[in-house]
Amino acid sequence: MSRRHEHIYQLAQEWMRWLNSRYFLGRAEAKNILLRLQPHKLSSKEPDGIMSAEISAFNTAVNHIEKSNRLIPFIAVYCKVKPKSVAELAAELRISRTQFYEIAHSTALEIFNHAMKLVKTQK
Repeated sequence: MSRRHEHIYQLAQEWMRWLNSRYFLGRAEAKNILLRLQPHKLSSKEPDGIMSAEISAFNTAVNHIEKSNRLIPFIAVYCKVKPKSVAELAAELRISRTQFYEIAHSTALEIFNHAMKLVKTQK
């Protein structure tokens, strides 16, 4: 796997953790000065989402992909969410395993490039 695909893989893993988090934004600041001085009690069961423009843009880019037959290979390969084996998923899409991986990699590059364009426009 190339360095770029490795970076995309890491982003996809971070995105999956972000999706499973409870809070996508920081909590509202307390107006009472005494409440601000007290330590916050965070639940260890439900992590907070990280505040990252890159992850937020990655989420937007993933949701920008319209065809599910391109999203399924990406999620199976990069996000490691496989309800079935790659061979079974490829058979359901009526493509070969090689095509399955090619679609996954091309979709990942498209998502990454779209996300980086979004991050650049935010700055």
